[in-house]
This record gives sequence, C-alpha cells and structure tokens, in this order.
Amino acid sequence: MRRQFLILVLVAVSHGLFAQAPESLVVFQPQIRFSIPTPLGWVRDSTSAKEMGLISAYHPVDTKWTNAPVVLYVNLSFKSDSNQTLDAVMKMDANKFVKMSQGVEVKEVETLHTFLQNKPIRIMSYRGGENDNYEHVAYIDEGLHVIIMVIGTRNEENLINSLPAFHRLTTSYFEMKEGCCAIRP
Repeated sequence: MRRQFLILVLVAVSHGLFAQAPESLVVFQPQIRFSIPTPLGWVRDSTSAKEMGLISAYHPVDTKWTNAPVVLYVNLSFKSDSNQTLDAVMKMDANKFVKMSQGVEVKEVETLHTFLQNKPIRIMSYRGGENDNYEHVAYIDEGLHVIIMVIGTRNEENLINSLPAFHRLTTSYFEMKEGCCAIRP
C-alpha cells in the first residue's frame, strides 16, 4: 500500500514538472493504460484529435490545430501479432513515408527513456521529400501495442525549436499496469 501511494505521488510530481496545467491525457482501456501530461506552452486539442482519428493532438498555446506552425500528436498502433517486432513496425512506417513523399530522408536519430519507468523511446526522423515535411516519430513498445508520438512541421527551424516540447511529451509517458502502476529500474 505504501509503495502504491509513493508511485502515485511520483506520477503526480513528474506530471507537475512536465504539464502546463492539470491537463493530462489518460488512456484507460482494457488492453493498455497510460498517461501523458500536456507540455508547457501547448494545448491538448481533443476535438481535432477526434476528427483526425488520433488519441490526442497538441498545438502551441497561441495557435489552432489548423494554422499551427508545428503540431504534436499521440496515437496507438496494434501489432499484427505477438511475433511482430518494433523494428518491423518502424520499417513499415518508414516505407509508407517514402511512398507518400519521394525523396524523404529517413533515419533513426536517438533513443530516449521515459522519466519514471526508464522505457526506451526510439525516435525516427523524416525530413524533406516532395511533401516538404519535417517530423520526428517516437515509438514505445508495449507488447501487442506501440505508442506513437509525433512532432510535425513544414520547416526544419520549427522542428528544432519545438524538439524540447516533443522530448517532454515522450519522456513523460507513464504506463499504468494492472493493479495501478509500475516503476522499472
């Protein structure tokens, strides 16, 4: 009981460090449970997320989703089966990007870790191409699910300037397991 209380306090404190307000995304479904606080200076836009078929969408405070120079979003992907690897999911995404935008530069740029649970976050970069997109896509492997977090913009400067918010979003991810919470070493 003391351990669960301590874990809940740690979650609350970490979300307080990353959030702009009490605004946090909480996904609580039978197969997957997680939370992500809204980064400072950003607004969670549930209406736009719903319209786009996303779990959550974010844009800078003084903008709207439709005119923001940069956006963040969270989505969930289901693996085809228990044998599908995260590498296979990432390769499938990369192939889609290349087909949709000839000339796009694709590479894995870094691996971060979640703040409390130390889960690896693999990040791919998609730059340029005929659609002139600049995106970083973060992948967190959760067994049969992959949590996908994206920052997207139309120019490299906006991408670079907004990477701190993207890193706060990704590293603040917290998986809530059966029986509440789990912290990994």
